[in-house]
Amino acid sequence: RRAIEYTLYDKELRKARKELDEIEKKRTKETDELSSLHEMARLTHDEIRSVEARMKAKTNAKRRNHLLITNLEHDKTKAMKLRTQLDLECKELMESIKMGTEIRQANQRELDQLSKRIAKAQDTFDKTVQPQYDSAVQKARVLTHERDEAQRKMEGLYAKQGRGRQFDTKEDRDVYLENSIKEIQTVMAGKTSQLDDAKAQLAHSNKLLVTQEKDIRKLEGQSGSATETMSKLSSEIDTKKRNRASLAEARTTEWRQAEMLLEKVKEARDNVNRAESDMRKSMPRATSLGLNALEKIVSQEGLVRGEQYFGTVLRNFELVDPKYQQAVEIAAQNSLFHVIVDNDATAARLMKRLEDEKLGRITFLPINRLRVENVNYPDSNDVKPLMRQCIRFDARVARAMTHVF
Repeated sequence: RRAIEYTLYDKELRKARKELDEIEKKRTKETDELSSLHEMARLTHDEIRSVEARMKAKTNAKRRNHLLITNLEHDKTKAMKLRTQLDLECKELMESIKMGTEIRQANQRELDQLSKRIAKAQDTFDKTVQPQYDSAVQKARVLTHERDEAQRKMEGLYAKQGRGRQFDTKEDRDVYLENSIKEIQTVMAGKTSQLDDAKAQLAHSNKLLVTQEKDIRKLEGQSGSATETMSKLSSEIDTKKRNRASLAEARTTEWRQAEMLLEKVKEARDNVNRAESDMRKSMPRATSLGLNALEKIVSQEGLVRGEQYFGTVLRNFELVDPKYQQAVEIAAQNSLFHVIVDNDATAARLMKRLEDEKLGRITFLPINRLRVENVNYPDSNDVKPLMRQCIRFDARVARAMTHVF
């Protein structure tokens, strides 16, 4: 009976083991398929994120190019207006030059005609009129001289005849002559006085003329100085205008560069936000919730960043080279999301707030409680200490970094 029971139980056991093996094979197969699906989903998600990032970058580049094209179109319109204005000014100047040339040529022709007429008239004058004029002048001089001589002779005869008839005695004649001499002397004295006055007026006029000449020379000097000053000021104004135009162009260029930088900063900020979102999806939900709430709690508690609160391990170091990223991630693992604080009291305050408000769970690294030992690494070209070779960090968190890595 026991043998039969053993046989039955053994048969059932083998059957159960067989079924269990089949179930295990199915589970293993489904697990492999599920892992494959998870891997495919992860790759698809990564590809989607990569495509989204590229699309975002293309969109930002398109927006930047559109902005650049708009600015270039504005500059083109401005340049076309300036070119049109300069063309009009150039055309007006060319017309003015042409008109001035025509006027100068007409004036030159008229001047040539007048010069010919003047030369012809001068030649006629020199050959005909001048000799006749000189002859007439000479005759007039001779006739005038002869007339004056005859007049003097006639007056002398009349005077002799009159004096002989006018005075009865010699004494009467002498008295008359003395009176005439006195009258002549009186007239001469008056004339002399008038001459002196005229000389004084002439001297005053000469002095005034000298003064006016000095004033004229002074004004001419001032005019020359003013002209030179105006020329210098005009040159400075032109220089200032050129500098202003250059600075305006530089300012426009700087504005464009600033707009481009703002676009790049916005793009970089979007990339950071996207990377942080992906990073939070890769960590436990409680840790993600805690990190999201921790920044607000730190501000509410009045903790000093950089002295009491330092943030996650991930935010407290920089990679020396991107090629070390995988090595650092493997070495740190989940410790990348641990939060560094100055002491256990600060950690207790933050943990209490998180627990009371049910905002998640975070692992804290209080620097005053971390015990680290100096490790003597082998001196080899094949092995390099990760902390010296791969990352850079602030000396204030050196103990936490040594604890993690």
